[in-house]
Amino acid sequence: MKENMVAFCGMTCSECRTFIATWRNDGELREEVAKSWSTETETLKPEDMNCAG
Repeated sequence: MKENMVAFCGMTCSECRTFIATWRNDGELREEVAKSWSTETETLKPEDMNCAG
């Protein structure tokens, strides 16, 4: 992975926990990201936490 790759969302991929979880196929990290990005009105699922940059 390129250190300075920036995705269409504007985030630097090497710093993005969703990208890292996808790249590593890390289910635990996906769960953490889903929980941290969820709100009172929107619950995100770990299986939705995928990004290919």
